[in-house]
Amino acid sequence: MRYVGYALGMIAVALVILTYIGASTSPSRSTAKNEEREKLPFIGKTVTMKATFFGCQVLDDLDKVTDLAWAKKDKVAALIYGNSHCITLAEGGSFKIDDSSVWHGASCVRQVGNPDCYWTKSSLLNVE
Repeated sequence: MRYVGYALGMIAVALVILTYIGASTSPSRSTAKNEEREKLPFIGKTVTMKATFFGCQVLDDLDKVTDLAWAKKDKVAALIYGNSHCITLAEGGSFKIDDSSVWHGASCVRQVGNPDCYWTKSSLLNVE
């Protein structure tokens, strides 16, 4: 029975991520990407997640997830890749910014007490 609860939880997370990926697809992606690059939070700032999304230890893995989701419009492949290469960062989760990439529109976030940081889209972060 415990596995059923776990499976249902994973399905719920997948639906949240797929909803975000679907809502974020826009025809003017280059304009959105430029705006995203301008809104990077500063290193050391505390942020919270606006929505549940992937956090990847390797920036290339985050690029692969977003490329599959937005450029190739293959949400299922993005979800499968993200689940196998990244972790899920929950909406409302609080993090510190360890690093930022203007080119990728991404920030590497770390929970206090955890030495690992995870790359996620900067547009999904609220600066506190």
